[in-house]
Amino acid sequence: MADGLRGRGVRHVEVCRDDLNLEAGKIVVCDLGLSGGFKLPSADLIVLSPAEIYGWRKLRRPKAASQVSARLRAHLPARTA
Repeated sequence: MADGLRGRGVRHVEVCRDDLNLEAGKIVVCDLGLSGGFKLPSADLIVLSPAEIYGWRKLRRPKAASQVSARLRAHLPARTA
């Protein structure tokens, strides 16, 4: 994600390390697996999820139409000529 932000012209982006040091004006990218972000105004901290940054959510892909139709045909009565 850090490279993606840098590629979009965002400056001062760092990747999270064990010795996390938050500084004003820096963006630190950490893989926390959050479903949503939050704000801590008293700490002047904003945490965003990938969905909030990129405007997307990871969705389950629908099954291929051929798989669905094969399952449906298995439950239909056989055709007679």
